[in-house]
Amino acid sequence: MASPFAAVSRALAWRRLPVLLLLAGALLRLVWAVATLPGSHAGGEIANVAIAYAHTGVLADAFRPGQGPTAHVLPLPPVYAGLIYRALGVHAPAAELVLAGSAIALVMAGYALFYRAFGLMGMPRPWRIAALAALCLVPLNMQLEIETFRIWEGGLSVAVAALFLWGLLTLERRAEVGWGAIIAMALLAALLFFISPPLGLAGYLGALLLLIGRLPLRRWAGAAGIAVAALALLIAPWAWRNQQVMGEALPLRSNAGLELALGNHPAAAGPGDPRAVFKARLDEIHPFESDSAFAAMQAAGGEIAYARGLGTTAKDWITSHPADFARLCGRHLRDFFFPPAWLWNVYSGASRGTMVKVVINALLSAAALTGALVAGIAAWRRYRFAILMLVVPTLPYVIVQPVLRYRYIIYALSVFFAADLASRLQRRRGSAAADGVR
Repeated sequence: MASPFAAVSRALAWRRLPVLLLLAGALLRLVWAVATLPGSHAGGEIANVAIAYAHTGVLADAFRPGQGPTAHVLPLPPVYAGLIYRALGVHAPAAELVLAGSAIALVMAGYALFYRAFGLMGMPRPWRIAALAALCLVPLNMQLEIETFRIWEGGLSVAVAALFLWGLLTLERRAEVGWGAIIAMALLAALLFFISPPLGLAGYLGALLLLIGRLPLRRWAGAAGIAVAALALLIAPWAWRNQQVMGEALPLRSNAGLELALGNHPAAAGPGDPRAVFKARLDEIHPFESDSAFAAMQAAGGEIAYARGLGTTAKDWITSHPADFARLCGRHLRDFFFPPAWLWNVYSGASRGTMVKVVINALLSAAALTGALVAGIAAWRRYRFAILMLVVPTLPYVIVQPVLRYRYIIYALSVFFAADLASRLQRRRGSAAADGVR
């Protein structure tokens, strides 16, 4: 008979293992970040905005220095990065190390919260630890996590989404959902939506499912008012700022038409090489990618008018080519869950390591989607919030060309759903073996 002390020791070991994995994952990423300094930093439009904010205190210059105020990106990440750059120097090693540490902390926080959330759903601890180990130690998205998310919102959005999921599951276990909880979750949902609208939409749907049947009818008006007020608390100042400096009260970003036009045009529906077509389209219309596109944007009257014009042209093409649009939507959905080799290296050729990532990710996505389907059939009520967070955020990306940064928002969920499927298969084999013995 096992000693009670041995049982306690094993229990403590299980409890310590997730912490050790998270520390190992953070250390691995931190070593990578230090090894690539100086010279390693986030790029793209949001980095330009952060640099402009560091120098001038204005969210500006998304595509080129001197462009002027912008609403191409949402404000929270570039403001934070801009303040760090202002204090420590733009691209200075100290600044990049602080930003890398912040990104790593957010990534690890998201992983830890998903670990806790799936525990509340009833997923066995050994398989949750296996999922956590894969996330922490398998370098499938290391460049995104360590470099890109120093300013881009991916790590922050996933951490807030994981916190919201954990909050929903925690509230579901309570006998009553009080006003304090409603206010807290309304603020968190608004923050999630303001950082990542696709994840925020999933969060709001999850909150609605939670409250249906839990909240008396007389309290619905109050809860709805709190949710609207919380969202307005974040969106209204941003819309007011955009009205003042951009000439239009944009509630979110100005880039919708640009993104629609990048993914929907005659060449995209043709037989050409997808990577070459996408790069050519970027050079043709994206102001960050080419001087000619930037000049066209300026001639159109700025980023809002330019993106709106591109969006109108794309919508006209979609209306006149519905079959091509349907095929592109199917391709975009496939690329979101099963990104081909070219999406892992848009600006360079695929390597042997890229093909390994393609295969690993394909197996992971197949297992995750199967796991979500099985979990939904077997235990919809316990898994419904997580399923919403896996499925709903993909919908906006069906109509645009997804890239790896977009699909990161479902990566951790995918790993946990894949592990959940493995745990169910193990239990089924165990039950079958026991039946065979009997």
